[in-house]
Amino acid sequence: MRELKWLVVFLFVALAFGKAEEACLKNITENTFGMLFENPEKAWLIKVYTNWCGHCKRLAPVWEEVALLLCNNASIGVGQIDGEADSAASSQFEVDGYPTILLLKNNRTYIYDCLLYTSDAAD
Repeated sequence: MRELKWLVVFLFVALAFGKAEEACLKNITENTFGMLFENPEKAWLIKVYTNWCGHCKRLAPVWEEVALLLCNNASIGVGQIDGEADSAASSQFEVDGYPTILLLKNNRTYIYDCLLYTSDAAD
C-alpha cells in the first residue's frame, strides 16, 4: 500500500511538471562534461551507471526523484553518466563498480564508497 501511495505522488508530480525530470537530470557525456566545472561554486551529484547493472536499475527511480527535488536549487545539479556508453566521461573518475555516486564541488571529487550488503553478509 505504501508503494501505491508513492506511485500516486510520483505520477502527480510527473503530470504537474511534464517533462521536468529530463531537464532536472542531466545526462553527462564527453561533449557536455565541461559544464560540470563551469561554475566552481556549484556542486554536482553524479551517478555513473550501466544499463545491465541490477543495482543501477533499482537506483534509477530514486535518482530521478533526487533530481526533481533539487531541480530548482541553483547551488547543486544532479547528473548521470552511462559508464559503458560514454567511457570517455566516466574514465575521468575512479569508477571501480556500478553504480558509483560522485560529489563534485570546488574542483574536487568525492566518491561515495558504500558496502553492499547481502543477506549472507550480516553473519
